[in-house]
Amino acid sequence: MTNPDPVVALLRSSLQLTDDVPLDDAVELSAVPGWDSFAHVRLVIELEALLDRRLDMDEIVALTSIGDIRTLLNGNSAKSN
Repeated sequence: MTNPDPVVALLRSSLQLTDDVPLDDAVELSAVPGWDSFAHVRLVIELEALLDRRLDMDEIVALTSIGDIRTLLNGNSAKSN
């Protein structure tokens, strides 16, 4: 059994998405079922908890796709190493 993609797992958990909703880096968040401003806030809260820091406004506004989330998480990992 393979480990689930952490970005996809985060989205499925925070937005309560089922496995049949396709999620890959090219998917725009606005195309995700149930996506609205509250979903964006929930995502930001989840990311801040995961990263153990506050996101700045530029980072929050830049989150428009799943790939953007991955870039944020990968960039944060590079900064912490």
